[in-house]
Amino acid sequence: MVQHGKHRALVRARACLCALALTSSAAAAAEWQLALGASMDVLSSVEGFKDVLQRGGWASALIVPEMEAAVFASSLPVAMSIYEWSGRSNQELLLDWRPLSTQADLLSAVKIAGRSKRSHNACSTALGCAPGYGAGRFERGSNCLSSVVNLAGDGEKNEGGPPTSAFAEFPFENVTANGLATQASDYLAEISPVRRHQKCTLHRAGSFLESARGFENYEHAMARTLERKVTPPAMRTLNHLSSKAPG
Repeated sequence: MVQHGKHRALVRARACLCALALTSSAAAAAEWQLALGASMDVLSSVEGFKDVLQRGGWASALIVPEMEAAVFASSLPVAMSIYEWSGRSNQELLLDWRPLSTQADLLSAVKIAGRSKRSHNACSTALGCAPGYGAGRFERGSNCLSSVVNLAGDGEKNEGGPPTSAFAEFPFENVTANGLATQASDYLAEISPVRRHQKCTLHRAGSFLESARGFENYEHAMARTLERKVTPPAMRTLNHLSSKAPG
């Protein structure tokens, strides 16, 4: 019995060492801390001033102090890719994978997001195609420690399947999907976007949903979303402990 116990302990120890070696080698091979794929909603319902607020919100959210601190907190860079989505065949790449190694890199991404113009109008809503396109973007990226796609939208699907189908059909084993639901300004009267996103756009443990109370609140919601996604786990733990510490 003692010998069997020693054998099991030895097997467990070797397994732990193998797991540590694999983790270390993966970290050593990684070029990016995080690959962040961001989708921008260009449905027919997001037109005129709403589209302007959405793009301006993206640009402003990228340079809030907390976001900048999170981007440059690791020795490995965060890489971003931004694309538009609407109908089944209406996706457009705005920003190809770009490592945000310096503030100049970050400001360049800000300009691209803020100055971009919508590529499609009067399109249907193929919410399930947005993550499918994003999955293709991740296959063209470099090795990274984690992969996250943000699915933003305010409309109800009227074409194609739901995001859950895309998660099953495309390579999403190692990609976390978070949601950003935009409600009407009278948000108390409209809760369907939040329920819809909670039901079908979240994927993998640790995923989360943010909501914007009208496009006027888009910048703040996006800033919260980006900070939560980009902040390294160790820093999130420290921030949480600091917030719990007595004053």
